[in-house]
Amino acid sequence: MDKNSPDILDRLSRFAKDECICIMHACESGSWWGFASPGIYNVRFVYMHSPLWYLSISEQIDIVGPVIKGNVNFLGWDIRKTLLHFMKSNPVVLEWLQAGSVYLDNDGFIDDLRKLMPEYYSPRRCLSHYYSMAQSQYLAYFNTNSDCRIKYLYIIKSLLACRWIESSNVPAPPEFSKLMEATVLDSTIINMITDLLVYKNNGQKKDQDKAGVIPQLETFIEAELMRIKPVNYSEAKSIDIEPLNQLLRKYLEQPGRV
Repeated sequence: MDKNSPDILDRLSRFAKDECICIMHACESGSWWGFASPGIYNVRFVYMHSPLWYLSISEQIDIVGPVIKGNVNFLGWDIRKTLLHFMKSNPVVLEWLQAGSVYLDNDGFIDDLRKLMPEYYSPRRCLSHYYSMAQSQYLAYFNTNSDCRIKYLYIIKSLLACRWIESSNVPAPPEFSKLMEATVLDSTIINMITDLLVYKNNGQKKDQDKAGVIPQLETFIEAELMRIKPVNYSEAKSIDIEPLNQLLRKYLEQPGRV
């Protein structure tokens, strides 16, 4: 199933109709990382409601999913939530901007976001997000009874993204292979990560995952968490939200959205 698969597009259309939303952008998240679950498609999308939805003083649910329909996992963020996290240099949104497989892009919404990157992208904030992700994943997976080798990949991906930003100041690519090629020089670590990628992509998971910790990767992870931790990522720079407000209004004012 490729990015132009009528099946994915049909499912997106039905999903939007069922949820009474308009999908602005939809992409694949997972397979282009380099370690997706075989046969599973992780569709991530930005959506919007009718303009009246945004005029309520009530707190609104701004996320849809995850919803699994067959072999497709759907997860979407409301356009306002997406813009707020874009403003904060959240890696989730920044990786969607770089997705290699795009299923749907209505009226150039993602292009509009890309044009605002110079104004809003902050290497410090983005690196801080990745570090927090790595730290929380490490605590969740390895300070409990969980013992899954696959989880190393998610922690290491976040740490390699930190290395990428440290060296280049630009957003980290979502592809694991690019991160590893640019940031890992130790051949032993490279070989261990490659073995895990093969293990994951061959569908070896769940009961077969529990093979104990890998000391060299544990040492690598702990060293990187300690190395990055002392850095102060706070920024005093104020953020002008008006360009994002204008972008939100631009799409809300277009007729026939929902």
